[in-house]
Amino acid sequence: MPTILDVFQSPHFSARALTDGVNAVPNRYHRLEQLNVFPIRPVPTTYVTIEYRNGILNLLPTRERGTAGSQGLRGRRDKRTFEIPHIPHDDALMATDLQNRITFGTNDVLTPMMDAMTEKLADMTAKHFITLEHLRVGAIKGQILDADGSLIYDLFQEFGITAKVFAFTFSDPNFDVGAKARELKGYLEDNLQGEVMTSVRALCSQEFFASFVGHPSVQKAYQFYTSAQEPLRNDVRKGFEFKGISWEEYRGSATYLEADNSQTRTRFIDQGTAQFYPEGTQQTFATYIAPPDSVDEANMAPKPGQLIYAKQERMKFDKGIEIHTESNPLPLCKRPALLVKGTSN
Repeated sequence: MPTILDVFQSPHFSARALTDGVNAVPNRYHRLEQLNVFPIRPVPTTYVTIEYRNGILNLLPTRERGTAGSQGLRGRRDKRTFEIPHIPHDDALMATDLQNRITFGTNDVLTPMMDAMTEKLADMTAKHFITLEHLRVGAIKGQILDADGSLIYDLFQEFGITAKVFAFTFSDPNFDVGAKARELKGYLEDNLQGEVMTSVRALCSQEFFASFVGHPSVQKAYQFYTSAQEPLRNDVRKGFEFKGISWEEYRGSATYLEADNSQTRTRFIDQGTAQFYPEGTQQTFATYIAPPDSVDEANMAPKPGQLIYAKQERMKFDKGIEIHTESNPLPLCKRPALLVKGTSN
């Protein structure tokens, strides 16, 4: 007589089916994805090689073996290989997760099992998505950080670029916020270097945003006429435009489980700061996705560019089902000179 665990031999629980299912789960932590800042770029390798020329990072094309390579600048360090982070996550579907899901005497075993697996995958997927958002915000800031806050890549240091910081003196009622915003936009326009942009966006911490909308020069701009945004009357934390910049409050954060099981909460945008970046660019931002760490997928993944991969395996003594998920993303800004930090005081 077949056991409940025999159901997991069904094609519904194959690696491909689980991978398709895990990528179908809605992403609840996706502001930068919603803004389409980092389009997905699948690569067939676990790394990307980038050429740096005149402040611009360019992907190097692949070549047939035995042919000449692409030409770089002589006499200077102008190429960099970035290893794509590998982020595995393991969980399990235990007997307690399956207990009482199947009514005694019923023949429908598959549906309750699929429901239980979907719930577990949804929980695991949420952790991958919030991790991807954290990596993308790091790329917007020019410093891609691991979950524990350790540095993965400092884009400014890697290519000898000095990070640009604009100070907003909100404590001074006579400070001209509009003039500083125009100066910032001009800086970005000067550093496009052949790239294009349609606008500028500022992801603001709650402290920075509150000081911004409360500053006299900003309030004065909306004092005498009615606008669709109405920052003096409405809650505009989701964003409004001022001097050609879309300003929005960004409250993204997540917890990290320390080795001693204590939790550390990390805010993606630092207190009292804002991060400015150009919108509408063509080649500046990308999320490079590597193949999974799996023998049967090595060098031959039929569906490259999956954000998350999933597999399951029967546990010893039929205690449950082990579930393994992984993501292999590298969000990257190929023009770090276009990343501007705003500070407030």
